[in-house]
Parts: sequence; structure tokens; C-alpha cells
Amino acid sequence: MEEKILQAIDEERLLDTAVALIEIPSPTLSAGAAADKLAEILAAEGFVVERPETDWPEAPAVIARYDSGQPGRVLQFDGHLDTVHLPFIPPRIEDGVLYGSGCSDMKGGIAAYVEATRALRDSGALQKGGILLTAHDHHEAPWGDRRQLYAMIREGYVGDGVMLPEYLGDALPVAGRGMAVFAIEIEREGAPVHEVLRPAGLPDVVGIGAELVLRLKALGEKLRERTAPHIGSDTIFIGKVECGEIYNQAPVKCRIEGTRRWVKAGVETEAKAVIEELLSELAAASGTRISLVDW
Repeated sequence: MEEKILQAIDEERLLDTAVALIEIPSPTLSAGAAADKLAEILAAEGFVVERPETDWPEAPAVIARYDSGQPGRVLQFDGHLDTVHLPFIPPRIEDGVLYGSGCSDMKGGIAAYVEATRALRDSGALQKGGILLTAHDHHEAPWGDRRQLYAMIREGYVGDGVMLPEYLGDALPVAGRGMAVFAIEIEREGAPVHEVLRPAGLPDVVGIGAELVLRLKALGEKLRERTAPHIGSDTIFIGKVECGEIYNQAPVKCRIEGTRRWVKAGVETEAKAVIEELLSELAAASGTRISLVDW
């Protein structure tokens, strides 16, 4: 059976599919044309295609199915068609390697799962159950907010298992970490004020932000003690700190953004509560408002 599947894979067709998707610019929130192209490719192959809005009518999701005709579990292939907001690079092939915007993340992967479904169909290898293909916009942060993925899950576009064709080589991941992207805002009363006009006791949101980063770093050191095979440890990461407008003015707000990852399932509520407690303690000590505004 394996040989039949391998023989059904058409490398040229796979490459053509990838190029057709990559040559359409699709930065996050603007993947509509790429989604239309994918739907066109799947329809031309005879697959029944659905285009639910899934909370983003500017680029409705692409849904297609292949059914063996016999009861069984459904394997879902899911991928995002949007790319990060960098200058567009058109597709090209050099020394047998395909380059271009979204090539590895993840239009190449979407092309691969389309070809895999073709091969299963053409070889007759799928004896039971079926394949569910899903593709969407709104993935890449900070531009997207994952609303299409949430909507697809809410509307029932889910399989019994899911494979994501990310650029991880030829290894099949067997475990993964949970993750939350968070944003914290530190605010004080009043308006921005020139450094020489600051009243005594005015809370320094920049300094408090720096203290918060240190406390989060200390928390991260403790979290690294929580480990699991294959996937490493719990982590907390700060990737962005934003305060003030000009160099000699005391600002009223500081914003900190980062990620919190965990190895044990079902601990999201606990992870969030620990951070909220840390923020509450620092807010009380500093005389500021500190809020977890996004999680």
C-alpha cells in the first residue's frame, strides 16, 4: 500500500500547487486572493469546497473533504494562508529549492497536504474514514487574532486528529506545549510631564515596567523546573516593551508583551492566575494600575 501511495504522488503537480499559492501576496488580514486560488485548485480536482466566513468575510476559510465511503475517523490537515508583513518575495526555484513568501510557513505545507489527499484518492489507499482540509487567514501575530481558527472549531470544522504542515523537517511531532500571548499595561494617574516638572512621588511607569520584567524573568526561572519529555519546559518570554513618546517626558503608560508556554495540559487558568497575582502585588506596591489586557 505504501508503494501505491508513493507512486500516486506527482512532484510536478505538488510544485505547481505551491507556486500558484506563493505567487499571490497574502499578508495577514489580506489572504482572500490566496484562499480563492486554493479553493479553485481543490474544486478543479473534484473536491467539494465550502467557504464559510468564520468571522472574517474578507477572506472566507477554505474547507474541503475526501471521504472513503466507509465509517471511520477523520484526519484533518489545517494550515494558514497568511504570511508575516515583510516585503513580498515571488516564487523561484534554485538548485532544486523553492523560495518565496510563505514558502515554508506555510503555503508549501498546504500544497503538500493537498497533494497527499490527491495521492490517497488516486491510490485508493484510504479504506475507512476521511480527510478534512482546512485553510484560513488571521494566523500571524501581531496582525491576526486567530479568530478564524476559533470560528472553525466553534462551527464544527474539526477532525478526530489534526496535522499541521509546518516547516519542521521530516519529523512527526508527538507532543507540544500550550501557549498564551499576553499583554500587560502599567498606568498612572495624570498626564505626561516633562522630567524636570515631575512632582515628588510620581510613579515611574518605565521603572515599574523594568521591575515587572525582572519579576517575570524570576518567575520564568522557576517555571523551567516544570519539564516534560520531548518538549522541554514551561517558559515565559518578553518580546516587546513600549513606554513613552519622547526621551525627556515621564509617560503615563508602559506596555509589555510576551508569551507564556506550558508543558502540562489543562493549566492555562492556573498560569494566568499566577501572573495576575504578580501584577496585583506590584500594582499595590507602586501605586499604579497594572492590568493583563490580553491573554
